[in-house]
Amino acid sequence: IYEISRAQRAGDTRKSYSQDNTFHMKHLTICCSFLRRGGLLAGLILALTLPAAGQGYESRVAEALESRDIARQRAILAEWEKAVPGDVELYIARYNYYINRGDQQSDSAIACIDEAIALYPARLDLWFGKAYYLGQIGRWDAFADAIVATLDHSEAIGHRWQFPNYDGDGEAIVTEGVQDYMVDLFSQIDNPEHLTAADSAMALRLRRIAKRTAQLFPSNVQALNFLAFSYTLLGDYSKALRFLKRAEAIDPDDPVIRQNIADLRERVGAGH
Repeated sequence: IYEISRAQRAGDTRKSYSQDNTFHMKHLTICCSFLRRGGLLAGLILALTLPAAGQGYESRVAEALESRDIARQRAILAEWEKAVPGDVELYIARYNYYINRGDQQSDSAIACIDEAIALYPARLDLWFGKAYYLGQIGRWDAFADAIVATLDHSEAIGHRWQFPNYDGDGEAIVTEGVQDYMVDLFSQIDNPEHLTAADSAMALRLRRIAKRTAQLFPSNVQALNFLAFSYTLLGDYSKALRFLKRAEAIDPDDPVIRQNIADLRERVGAGH
């Protein structure tokens, strides 16, 4: 009943956000929002977007990372810290330095980005960069914690995020980014019809993020749809249908929601 292509699992979905923004129950189609297409989640974990004073350091660090010259990376970072202490982009460069050293430096990478977040709490790329890396190294509980913390902070600051090279609506960028991360969690589930214990744990993490998103953005159809999906995975079809009906009330013409309701009614009976 649930299907997903290899290309979709690899993040190679090309549909636009408006064309198909979530999943079908029978033929699952998940889009990747503009964050993935735009490169936040590709290449280095976080892009260096430096003011004029730091551009020389940025290019030198990038070259040293490319050549895998660890001694040179350390020297440039030390020079940069002496010249421009507390520069947010210095933290990002150091974060990438630790990430490129491998899993043995993962704790140092997380400590570095946590310090940057504490100093620059409105920089959404820092929050999302942390979550992405946690997923890359398979720390899925911490990954879910990071996404929920991002949503909590978004509420606290009224969605007034700073994001390099983006001047759009803060609510849109955080919801579309979280959408990508819910896709990442879904992609870890090998067989939705025969869940392992690890798959069930992924479904619960997905539910936690979708629930917090729906609490924060009650009109977000995508969050309600993922929330319904998490309940469907674990066999609570009545509750799943309840969330789909909420989504339908928000957007009665959404073909994805309508299809998902029809598919789910086949499971729970036409009387629902």
